[in-house]
Amino acid sequence: MKYLFWMTVGLCSIWISLIVNTYFQFFGIKINFIFIGMLLLLLRWADPFLLFLGSFLGLVQDVLSHSMLGVYGLSFFLSFLVAKRVGEFLYGSNFFSTPVFVFLFSCLEGSLSFFIFKLLSPQITWNMLFFQPILGIALVQAMVSPLILWAIQKGELSFRLTLQAENINQLRNY
Repeated sequence: MKYLFWMTVGLCSIWISLIVNTYFQFFGIKINFIFIGMLLLLLRWADPFLLFLGSFLGLVQDVLSHSMLGVYGLSFFLSFLVAKRVGEFLYGSNFFSTPVFVFLFSCLEGSLSFFIFKLLSPQITWNMLFFQPILGIALVQAMVSPLILWAIQKGELSFRLTLQAENINQLRNY
């Protein structure tokens, strides 16, 4: 049932990205809710399934952003692979370490996306001015991440309560 919860979080993050980024942009920056949601799930559980779910959601983001297919999927996969390894040792799953990790991995994902774009489109030039938006987006995403962590934790609690109620009802039927 945890897989169902993870897919629900992924679908909700797609929906939130579509709604919030269309109508509300914080400081003119589109927040990558899909990346933040999957990153927090991966840091909390470190399950290999989340690597592939995150990569699939990256491909969904490629389709929704009308960019080259596979850029976000590949950058999400590589970022989540590093996050899985680092998060197993360092992540504390609290409201203080979450913004730091989201900032660092948002910078990594943005840099990977830029590097992949550079490989696929040689006409893009390496310019330090291009990295300023990456840092700005990472900073805004880090500020939003405790709210998303709180929502995920509340979802976990309600999901567990639903599972317990289902188990009790199944036992009563026997």
